[in-house]
Amino acid sequence: MTAIVAIATKESKEQKCGVGLTNQYPGKGPALITSIAEDGLFASSALVVGMEVKTINNQAVATSSEAIAMLKEAEGQVTIVADVATPKEATAASVNPTATATGHAHAPPGVGEGGQWGKNNYVGSKTQAAACVGCLCFCLPGLCILLCPLDERDAYKLEGKVYDASGHVIGPAGNTKFIPAANKMAR
Repeated sequence: MTAIVAIATKESKEQKCGVGLTNQYPGKGPALITSIAEDGLFASSALVVGMEVKTINNQAVATSSEAIAMLKEAEGQVTIVADVATPKEATAASVNPTATATGHAHAPPGVGEGGQWGKNNYVGSKTQAAACVGCLCFCLPGLCILLCPLDERDAYKLEGKVYDASGHVIGPAGNTKFIPAANKMAR
């Protein structure tokens, strides 16, 4: 793989870099780029959606939360080194940096074109916290909150399967809650 080095100048800690990140696997790395804002510091760089962030300012990156913290604290020159991520299930499909109305690349890494972006509700940290509070207040009936997940993530539906933004299969379309994104008209 060829490493891409992107350099930008961040005037203050409060200035946003405009790079969206997520973990390739839930709760653990590596950190993948999910979006690059058109008006962000790295908009004109060679970084594209789907790349794996290796280092920020010469410090190794293990997870997206670690990378986000590094970017928030950075001031002055910010250097990101990234590689094209290649999940185990990846085929010859490549990452397409052209954004759609939902702000995503046409398809997640390793997933074919022609699918539809949307949202997927799942049992994550918000739902688990609500279930704990429900149990404390209502005993076992408080666990009913697990039937209505509060956590939401971007999802991509193609050929009967639902994928997350990093290209990993969430599950079959029939068994996975998938809410198609509404197409927004450009003004």
